[in-house]
Amino acid sequence: MAKLIYTLENGLLVHNAKNILSAAINCWPQLWLLDLAQETKAMAMLDTIENQELGEPWLCQACQESNESSFELCWNCQTENENI
Repeated sequence: MAKLIYTLENGLLVHNAKNILSAAINCWPQLWLLDLAQETKAMAMLDTIENQELGEPWLCQACQESNESSFELCWNCQTENENI
């Protein structure tokens, strides 16, 4: 269960407070599911992500930069991967 602990009209101050708390609390990133009716679907999606094999990096034909296999566009010049 989540609990509201801080709120202000100024979003920048709220974000700053979040950053301060994040730096002070040593914890792992987490995903929380708000709609429990979606749990089965969410878990299946996470299983798919975890079980995907990583492919080989690809070389952009436009700028010659190396890109991870999961990138559909070159990180440097946004050219589409021609091998997809």
